[in-house]
Amino acid sequence: MKPFLLFVFCTLYALALQARQQDVSVVSRLNAQIRPIQTLRADSSFEDIAFLEEKLRDKDLIGLGEVTHGTAEVFRYKDRLVRFLVSRMGFRAIAFESDFIAMENIDAYINGKTDSLTLLSGTALGGSNRPMINWLRAYNLERKATDRVHVFGVELRELGNISRKLVRVIPGLSAADSLLLKNVALQPYNKLTRQDQEALGSLIARLNTSQLPELQRHYLDMLKQVLLYAKTKMSYRDAAMHKT
Repeated sequence: MKPFLLFVFCTLYALALQARQQDVSVVSRLNAQIRPIQTLRADSSFEDIAFLEEKLRDKDLIGLGEVTHGTAEVFRYKDRLVRFLVSRMGFRAIAFESDFIAMENIDAYINGKTDSLTLLSGTALGGSNRPMINWLRAYNLERKATDRVHVFGVELRELGNISRKLVRVIPGLSAADSLLLKNVALQPYNKLTRQDQEALGSLIARLNTSQLPELQRHYLDMLKQVLLYAKTKMSYRDAAMHKT
């Protein structure tokens, strides 16, 4: 029995030692790539991240992730990276995981189309992100229109936002269609009745047959997207987005 226990012990020790060596190897490779964060201040020098210019020189699309969702320090460092990418590398389009209509308001503000910032529901770009918004506005106002930065939302999160938008921009909207959109704007999409869903589906079908400008057709597509949310469970939201 004792030889067997000795064999098991030796085997487990060897496996543990191998795992430790692998961990050390991984850590060593990571240490060779990691650059320590020198500061979170967005208005500081870019000297410590200047190496990114060479690393990202031929990249057209850059993703900024997060280790935790909603942490203030992450937002502050993203602000710094956004300022670097805009001012040092010439990026001019920033997409956020936010509501498309809500981000239209922020884009209007940073491009000087309005002097007041309206934050609609469906975006978290307030609070920690306010310094970045103000910086983008100051940056843009010193440049000609063709060299300004624009921000975009890549989701449709709020039925109210898109419904009110359609009332404002669709020409010749009937009184009945306008009333429908105003009524559904007052409730979350997961509370829409089957009758409301059918009425919105009919509205989309009718308006899509008209010769609307491209942006108005895009707004209708977004209403169609949020209608798909209403017809499915929230857990299938990504699948509903994919269908549109």
